[in-house]
Amino acid sequence: MKPFSFVLLLAMLLVAIILQSCGGGSDKAVNGSLTLTTPTVTGPTGGYYTVSSTLTYTPPTGKDPNGLDVKVTMGGVSKTIYLDSTGSYVLTDYVAQTTSSVVYTISASTGDLTSSVATILEGLTPLNASTSPILFASTDAAGTVKTTTIGGGVSPYAVSLDSTSSSDLVISLSGTTLSITKTSTTGTTQKSGTITVTDSAGSKITILVYYY
Repeated sequence: MKPFSFVLLLAMLLVAIILQSCGGGSDKAVNGSLTLTTPTVTGPTGGYYTVSSTLTYTPPTGKDPNGLDVKVTMGGVSKTIYLDSTGSYVLTDYVAQTTSSVVYTISASTGDLTSSVATILEGLTPLNASTSPILFASTDAAGTVKTTTIGGGVSPYAVSLDSTSSSDLVISLSGTTLSITKTSTTGTTQKSGTITVTDSAGSKITILVYYY
């Protein structure tokens, strides 16, 4: 073997040894342990859950995890992350709430090491009103107030009253409490109005109001 070839081979071997002693990548066996914490779920806020989990790679004694690549899959979407010398990485995802509950899974792998955790994301409750229709009695004087609570859907909510009833009724929304105030007495003939409630996702419900 020529001296130059021997030196080149020795240099290549030295580089391989150095790379193996570092964090390394997922294309070769990785010793140590890989864990994911139980997912933390907050929300939904504005129709989205925030899901978080901390990934931790613990290398063998004397090894540095810096630069180790880990394949992570969150809710079916995969990506590759690279660890720093701490070996930890906080994973966060924003997941739209759906009409039915779903099992949300987080998995991670590097080399022969794998870890997986899951949580349940509750489905969306349909937009609703606690009391519907709203009934005013013929004896209710002007200034009488009725209330109903808006729930489900995606908050915040918006409300509107049909134009034909606006001279007899006033509506206001504070958080989830909808107040309907009768502003006049119309006589003995029952009348009706329609309130439309719209959530932030565009869903709508109508609440009928009967009054005199």
